[in-house]
Amino acid sequence: MESTSFNIVNANIISLDDIYPHPKSLTIKNGLIDSFEKLDTSLNTVDLHGATIIPGFIDSHFHLRNLGKRLDMVQLKGVDSLEKIKKLVIDECEKRNPGELILGFGWDQNLWDSKDYPDASFLNKIAPDNPVYLTRIDGHSAWVNKKAMYLSGLDIKSKNFVAIEELPKTLFSIFEEISRGYVPAMIANSKAYNNGQEIWKTNIDDEIWEQKTFPYQVKCLDWIRDEFNNLEEDDKAKVLDFLTETGCEKLLRDKE
Repeated sequence: MESTSFNIVNANIISLDDIYPHPKSLTIKNGLIDSFEKLDTSLNTVDLHGATIIPGFIDSHFHLRNLGKRLDMVQLKGVDSLEKIKKLVIDECEKRNPGELILGFGWDQNLWDSKDYPDASFLNKIAPDNPVYLTRIDGHSAWVNKKAMYLSGLDIKSKNFVAIEELPKTLFSIFEEISRGYVPAMIANSKAYNNGQEIWKTNIDDEIWEQKTFPYQVKCLDWIRDEFNNLEEDDKAKVLDFLTETGCEKLLRDKE
């Protein structure tokens, strides 16, 4: 909805306001709540057909249990070099008995000179007798050594992967959904950031979407493109053949 001023009626409005806890209507002006049950006849009126409206929540996204667990881990948040990580892991190994699991949290390869994702060989050399499991800053990746992989029971071989030609059709629907909303947002965000703009705007589902630029998402998109460009030409062709049917191939284009 492009207009930032309008009336809303026929909705289950939960206002948390003492005077109008469940108003029958509300008026928005310039993107902010202006009044309850005082329709402005000069504005368009939107009928929500009984849909629920709640106040905007400010989510601090605080994981209390995880905070407690991480107090006992090797603290890697903000550590800007592999040499510093090496010292921290070695120091922790010296406090533990051989075979004890060493956990860490917070590494971010973007802070290092190489910017490359780390591999197991680094940890294998400095912690050969202890399984090591280090979680990335976003919680979505883990850096482990050979000892930890062995204890996990996982045997990573080609037979555990599905050939791209054998991917189930249901997967296409997921990528199509990503293409519909997430792809245009990532591309618009990246273009705005690279052009020094603080706000990006794009069309999603025939609606204008506007948001502040998000630098971390730019890094994610750059990583996707870099990994694709590192593939052999045959593998690139296979990936493009798959993605072209979904619309996600737009993510792989070089920066404009």
